[in-house]
Amino acid sequence: MFNFKWKNRISGEIKDISDYVTTCNWSGDVDQAARKIDFSIAYTLKDKGFINQNIIVGDTIYMYFTDETIQGAQQVEIFRGIVFVRNRNTTNFTFEYTAYDRLIYLAKSKTTRKFSNITVESVIEQVANDNNIEIGSVCSIGIYVKFIADNMSYTEILKKAFNYATAQTGKQYHFYLNQDKLYVVEQSQIIENYTASDVVNVQSSQHSESIEDMINTIIIVDSNGNQQNSVSNASDLEAYGKIQEVYKIDKKQDTQTAAKAMLKSVEFKSSLNVLGNIQCIAGYAITVQEEQLKGIFTIKSDKHTISNGVHTMALDIEFLSTVQQQNTTNNTGSGSMNVGEGLQSGSDAWLGSTMNNGTNGCVEAVGKVGSYYSPFLANESNNGVAGVSQLVNDAGDNVISFDDSQLQKGDTIIYGNNDHAVIYDGNGGYIGNSSSQDCIVHGGDYNEMGGLAPTKIIKTSQY
Repeated sequence: MFNFKWKNRISGEIKDISDYVTTCNWSGDVDQAARKIDFSIAYTLKDKGFINQNIIVGDTIYMYFTDETIQGAQQVEIFRGIVFVRNRNTTNFTFEYTAYDRLIYLAKSKTTRKFSNITVESVIEQVANDNNIEIGSVCSIGIYVKFIADNMSYTEILKKAFNYATAQTGKQYHFYLNQDKLYVVEQSQIIENYTASDVVNVQSSQHSESIEDMINTIIIVDSNGNQQNSVSNASDLEAYGKIQEVYKIDKKQDTQTAAKAMLKSVEFKSSLNVLGNIQCIAGYAITVQEEQLKGIFTIKSDKHTISNGVHTMALDIEFLSTVQQQNTTNNTGSGSMNVGEGLQSGSDAWLGSTMNNGTNGCVEAVGKVGSYYSPFLANESNNGVAGVSQLVNDAGDNVISFDDSQLQKGDTIIYGNNDHAVIYDGNGGYIGNSSSQDCIVHGGDYNEMGGLAPTKIIKTSQY
């Protein structure tokens, strides 16, 4: 059951207006600053006995939910916001309103500030302090950023800091208000004990995919237009061909981080129309078991509709991982097989599987597939090694400069400045993690790696 209260900004009086509300849409979007409600209340001047409520711009609206399926359940505040728009509709005998939570002020207020090698958490704290917002909780990010916010809104500052973090961690972040407190979550945080299922609560769904906005290669140029470097998404470049953008070096930003943040992969768009659940808001992830969609999806936007006592919601969702493809067993080897047999066993066990580290799972993939024949890779996998630099350092004297004449089946190929790793299949191809397909694949040419050149070999065929 939903209830609504109204606080008059002049008198400070709070009234329950639940009986007046005819319809309400409660919504949020990871690309927008604030959550909002659009609602209508009954209003007429023709019935002299009807007591109208004069809600005006600047007043505060509260929205509460009580779970009637739980005996003794208490009201929970799920929205608190300021009325920004009101509209009189004489045809329907209503007044219509739009109210936003306080994050709207972050979007509408600008500042100029220099952030010099501080954590994203510190950026969040400064933004909150500037706007007198109390912090509820912030997920662990731990990435240092350096940039100048030149006449930027506070929302833009947070998103810029999150984009830098995403470029380094591969994780997406979202912020929202709850009872006027600021919360920051990873968009992979799954809502517990909830599944969107076509058997139980899904009314309809849609799904599409597109590479129209893909950018898989960034060339980095100086102020004179001279190319200095480049970054790319190797898997997307291999699969779809080069789609290139230019990044001009800006002394206000970290070049590699800013360039990587410009990369865009395949865009998947999926949506569900579902029976309502107040936990399903933008920035969180849900499990979906439906005819077209099966897996873990993050909610990009939500629109909850409450009308005539019925609560439904429309969710725009984005794929995170496929439940069926995730290999949840500890299906790794001990490094005791010969290379041919072990590589085949590793491929049979892990091809098509999504890594725990997602699109950043190249070392995880090498370790799991190679664990069947390489004691070294088995040990790295068991220890949870996930970084290319760590893998190279751990290999020690078993690392040599790249020379295709020295390449043997089962060796690990390292690309660029410890940017990527795959296993050589002995026939000119490779086995490794694909960021575009979010799983382990068997590719046909190890040289086609999105502009990344092989630079080292770890002799895991013998180690």
